[in-house]
Amino acid sequence: ANPTIPPYRDSGDLISSSYTLGIAHPPGYPLYILLGKIFTFAVPAGNIAYRVNLTSIFFGALSAVLTGFLVYSFTSSALIALLCSFALSFSPAFWSLSHVSEMYTLGAFFAILLFILLYRVNLPKLLLCAFIFGLGLGSHPTVILLLPGILWFVFQNRKHFSLSQNRILSVFALFILGFTVYLFLPLRSSAQPVLDWGNPETLRNFWRVITRADYGGLKLHPEQSKFAWSPQSILAQCWLFIQALAQQFTWAGLLAGLIGIYYSFKRKTFSLLFPGFLFTGALFFILANLPIKEATTLPILEPNMVTPNLIFIIFIGYALSCITRPKQTIITAIALIIPIFLLLTYFNEHNRRNQFFAYDYGKNLLFTMDKDALIYDPDDATAFILSYMRLCENKRKDIKPVMYFKTRWGYEFLKKTYPEILPDRDIPSAQELINTIFSFNTGKRKIYTDVATKVPQNYPSFPEGLVYSIDDKNSPELFEKSEKLFDCYAYRGNYNSSLYNDFFTGRILYYYAAAHNNIGLQYSYQLSETGKNLAQEHYKEALYINPGMSESWNNMGTLAFAKKDYAKAIECFKFALKVKENDSPTIFNLGLAYKAAGDYANANSYFEKAGNNGYAPAKNELGLTAIDQGNYIRAIAIFQDLIQQYPNYSYAYYNLGLGYQKSGNKALAIQCYQKYLSFVTTTAEKKEIEELINKLREP
Repeated sequence: ANPTIPPYRDSGDLISSSYTLGIAHPPGYPLYILLGKIFTFAVPAGNIAYRVNLTSIFFGALSAVLTGFLVYSFTSSALIALLCSFALSFSPAFWSLSHVSEMYTLGAFFAILLFILLYRVNLPKLLLCAFIFGLGLGSHPTVILLLPGILWFVFQNRKHFSLSQNRILSVFALFILGFTVYLFLPLRSSAQPVLDWGNPETLRNFWRVITRADYGGLKLHPEQSKFAWSPQSILAQCWLFIQALAQQFTWAGLLAGLIGIYYSFKRKTFSLLFPGFLFTGALFFILANLPIKEATTLPILEPNMVTPNLIFIIFIGYALSCITRPKQTIITAIALIIPIFLLLTYFNEHNRRNQFFAYDYGKNLLFTMDKDALIYDPDDATAFILSYMRLCENKRKDIKPVMYFKTRWGYEFLKKTYPEILPDRDIPSAQELINTIFSFNTGKRKIYTDVATKVPQNYPSFPEGLVYSIDDKNSPELFEKSEKLFDCYAYRGNYNSSLYNDFFTGRILYYYAAAHNNIGLQYSYQLSETGKNLAQEHYKEALYINPGMSESWNNMGTLAFAKKDYAKAIECFKFALKVKENDSPTIFNLGLAYKAAGDYANANSYFEKAGNNGYAPAKNELGLTAIDQGNYIRAIAIFQDLIQQYPNYSYAYYNLGLGYQKSGNKALAIQCYQKYLSFVTTTAEKKEIEELINKLREP
């Protein structure tokens, strides 16, 4: 298990919320928070994060045991039951989510508990199931996806339940009783806890929290999930799910599970299990509709493989149970290769005993920042790790995280928690609030951010270790400060992301690589050879940490280009393209390197590729290359096409004028230069263009 806070996604928020009995991010996860709190004082050893991690470990282990119990109940084979328990335990998604502070194994526990209770159908168990189903929704709302199968199963077995109107009302009442776990949210919110996402003490806010209205609603990712489907996108999502399932159990396990679905068709539990598998699996992938090729897609979807894995392993148990004895024992013994293979394949990845990356990242962040500083709009990983450090370990309470300010409750939270960072007046819009945060605090306290592009214009920033600080001084002292920070940071473990398959561990390491890349970029702006050499050293450090960091490869190529080492520049740009193969600026840079090396054929090839991607500078360079080669007709055609596509791309007018001038058409050249003149803002350049036009007018 992780010895402290895991790098995984929202773990820091759930740990902090459990420890402080606060309101976690929507929809609040009240049952997990309450159970996490119990584990923080019931477990006698370990730090707070480790104890809350044990909540997921406990329910993951319990779910695996209960799955084996259910399989044994219809196979009467301890060997098959053990195989299914172990295969589920060692499947990557189930294993991964079992040792981080997330609620998915708790949701899986409720799923298997419902299946076991309904397997032997009778009315008392149905009443208990209604209560457990309502309570289970307090672990994770996706438990609702089991409802179609439960309703279908109850309908098919209605003779066993004798459902009168009064009994239906009893079922509904027990469901509501279980669902009242959500009352934790308004009751606890009214006590003003330190973490109070959405402030759900009012009915309106309560509804917005449990429906995730401020957190993307039904969208799994607020930007990447697209609620627009086509037959092609649906098939692509289904294929993605099949591939993910094969990764969980191998292709042999996938085939066995599909055979099990076929054999289970005539069993009474088919109507219970198969809809649950379909809705929590393939249909969930379709609903999420995340981009297939995006690197973040499978890590985002991985938690939602936990319940499908649990159901699918039961189908594998069905497949093995349908083999006649004694062949059943022999084939099951052979099939034990699957969990053994999964164990051996994924053990190193899931053995997190010595991984302190997230904790050390938080510790290093806090070490970087000055007293009473603001950390503005941090990424979720940064924000939640800092929450853990500050709220569970009482470190650097003076730091003020500025988060969630784009919602009204977030603005009210900032006003209440950090009144000194805002003026004493109402701020009506998010944009005005952003500007006010910077204008009101600049000069009073340091402002940091993890990504420079988050900073509003007119507020220059400079990389300071792992973050950017709002500072317009490009002074030697700032470079020296960053160098000292890198030397003082805690580094436990091997900081090379190629050694880890876990996306979220890689994300923590990315912050370090980006920090070296960013300070290297600042060094590269210096004219001295020393500055450029230091830039190269930081780029190399960034690439050691993250060999797939295209920005650093691109920057290394730019440095080599400046030194006229075009062969090395070409090599670096090609490495960058291996990571981001369709990145137009890098394709353009590669074209420039080939052009500088005198290889016009390759240069034009890359300029055309970037130009076809809609990158205007590449088309512009393609036209200039044609001028250099004396092909003025082609150059004129390229610049005309460029102007038609991008009427405000000013350089195209100047270069079109140059093409006409070279071809001897002075009148059209003058027209183009005059058009370019309308874009010019500096006096010196205006004078230069006017002199050029006057010279062309001379007889």
